[in-house]
Amino acid sequence: MQLSNSEMIVMRSTLFGPSAVLLVLALLTKSQAQEPAEIAGPWMCDKFCSVWDSGASITIDGEYAICRNERGDLSKGRLLTNRSVRCFGIVGKLADDNESIQWSNGNIWRRDHHQTF
Repeated sequence: MQLSNSEMIVMRSTLFGPSAVLLVLALLTKSQAQEPAEIAGPWMCDKFCSVWDSGASITIDGEYAICRNERGDLSKGRLLTNRSVRCFGIVGKLADDNESIQWSNGNIWRRDHHQTF
């Protein structure tokens, strides 16, 4: 198949113009979003939580976080980074050891290695 000069110019501007930049950014964003979030998984309340512990958890769905607290309450929140979420109107940050989450209200969750997720 032979392309005319005008078709080649349109192709070149499409492949290397502003649209190409947007496409590359969209692909990068999508690939970054597909990384598993380190904060996801089963958790249990460790400090300053209610006495009921039905098994806390964080599930990530794209940019959203679905959090279940120790009482079984659910909250649809946001994944802020690979290591932090906003749920229940508070922010939880994964500690450097990957074994606990410090919540902005003072609660602390520990990773539950006994539960399957």
